[in-house]
This record gives sequence, C-alpha cells and structure tokens, in this order.
Amino acid sequence: AVVSTQSTGGVYELQLKTDSQIGSNDMVWVQFRNPRGDEFGFGIYFRTEPAYSIGYCSTEHLSFVMPQATGDYRVWRILKTTQNIKIICEDVEIASYDFSSPESAGEDCLILWSLPVYFFRVNTDDTAVDFYRRQLIASK
Repeated sequence: AVVSTQSTGGVYELQLKTDSQIGSNDMVWVQFRNPRGDEFGFGIYFRTEPAYSIGYCSTEHLSFVMPQATGDYRVWRILKTTQNIKIICEDVEIASYDFSSPESAGEDCLILWSLPVYFFRVNTDDTAVDFYRRQLIASK
C-alpha cells in the first residue's frame, strides 16, 4: 500500500497493528519518500531477540525489550519529525533516534530523514503489519 501525505512539515504519526510474536521472524518494513524522491525506511524484526533498524542511520539491528500485548495485537506508533523518529509499542518508547545533526546521525541519515515525508508504503516484504493509519498531528 502506498499513501500520499503531501505536506511541508510537521509531526507525522503512523500507527501499525501487528499480531506477530517474538521468535516468529516476522518483519515490519515501512518505507518513506521525501520531496527529493529518496526512499528510506525502518524495520522491526520479531526474532528471538526483537530488534529494529533505521535505514541510513543505524548500521546494525538494535535490540529492544518487546512490551506485552494488551490483547491479540500490539499497537505501534511511529512519530516522525524533521529532527527525529520515535518508535512506540503499547505506549512504551522503544526507540528515539535524533537525526538533527551530522555528529549524531551521519550525513546520509541527516539528508534523507530531515526532510518532510511525501509518501510512505508498507513494503511488499513486510510480514507483520495487519493494519495501519497515518495522520499529521502537528503542523509547522
């Protein structure tokens, strides 16, 4: 699925719902496109040791503790601004990545992620996302 956001800035919230279990080897894989046409994204991996990666920013998969699901699904919130991305699962922040300066993130990370998002898509290799919703929650 490809969704157009066509905006000039702000805070975007992408909500995902998964029923994937630890150790299933399922994967969330979401890609974004900025106004320049660059594609980049992030992954969440349901391995024995859950991990995530942020394209062009993290050079390896970073482990995290998976929060308990409150029902049959886990609800994920992805908050993206021109300065950072936060990954929240079941109201527990599992990642906060600052790409507002080259010193903390590297030049490619800064260039790609600091621009507004025009499109996002759940990649066809994704095996975990059962539902998604996106919204602009604050505008500049």
